[in-house]
Amino acid sequence: MVSFVMWSIREMTNIQWSIFVSGQATVSQKPRFLSVKEGDPILLNCSYQGMEFSLQWYKQYPGGQPEFMVLLSTSGIKEKDNFKMTLDKNNKMTSLYLNNTQLKDSAVYFCALKHSARKSPAGCHQRWRATKEKFCTVGAYWWPS
Repeated sequence: MVSFVMWSIREMTNIQWSIFVSGQATVSQKPRFLSVKEGDPILLNCSYQGMEFSLQWYKQYPGGQPEFMVLLSTSGIKEKDNFKMTLDKNNKMTSLYLNNTQLKDSAVYFCALKHSARKSPAGCHQRWRATKEKFCTVGAYWWPS
């Protein structure tokens, strides 16, 4: 089974993120929830235990498909657009950093951990519910392995 664990960051900039992992690995993250205003920085951390993994970051806009951002297979830093993504294999952690959040950054951010010997899931699906504050809530979903 592959499971999603949902996090959210909300206020003027609505950012949510998810983590999924396959196999026997475990994933942990802190804090569970953050609130930011437009212009504030964000730091999303994803740590894992278990076998060696490659890590992928995706973003998904409401009603859209997940969009690939970066693949991290060795320790280091990669930058794309205004985002900085890091991987520290010694400490088994990856981070996504954005210095100046903008309304256009509102999306679900996925940290995908994948063992090199396993196939990745064929796809995913999200259900959105918007409130008057335009905050989108995402439930948890599972993929068969």
